[in-house]
Amino acid sequence: METFLNYIEFLCDLLVIDMPEVQYKKGTKFYNQFGKPVAPFKLRSTAGGVTYHEKRMVRIDLNKFKDLSIVYQVLAHELRHIFQCDVIANEEGFKGEVDPQTIEAWRKNMDDYLNSKDAGHENQPIELDATAFSYVVCMTILHAPIKFSCDAEKLAPLVYDMTQNYTESEILECAKEFGIQPRRILA
Repeated sequence: METFLNYIEFLCDLLVIDMPEVQYKKGTKFYNQFGKPVAPFKLRSTAGGVTYHEKRMVRIDLNKFKDLSIVYQVLAHELRHIFQCDVIANEEGFKGEVDPQTIEAWRKNMDDYLNSKDAGHENQPIELDATAFSYVVCMTILHAPIKFSCDAEKLAPLVYDMTQNYTESEILECAKEFGIQPRRILA
């Protein structure tokens, strides 16, 4: 039973957030990141992973991924959404880490959020930010091309900013603390 626990711990440490509940569906089993059973759930057909902001919970349907390496990308993306929620809920605690204009854009976006079945979903501010974070982390750790469906021109400056906030050496050092070895994570 794959729980990705070390990877989740690494991401939470890198983001400086408390670990949320992460739930998985695999086959007919439902469990959390500690391998404990959870209530069955069903995600929208257009979503492999979903963040429930109000519950600080992530749900991932592993059955939707032929290649489990994509789950690392999804986890980074969804945990970045938890970070965004934490920032909005506690702006003062993240002062200097995220600029006020970004926080306001995230807040407005969450109020008018388009879900995965809606056109333009992937180009919303919170989705672009989460994709940029996932891209930087996964390229650093997995050394593999990352698939994304958002506008590359909108994503590029966010990826650059993300590399300034999370340097390669910081990501690798943090990963090492949790026993994550680049490129071998998929072995």
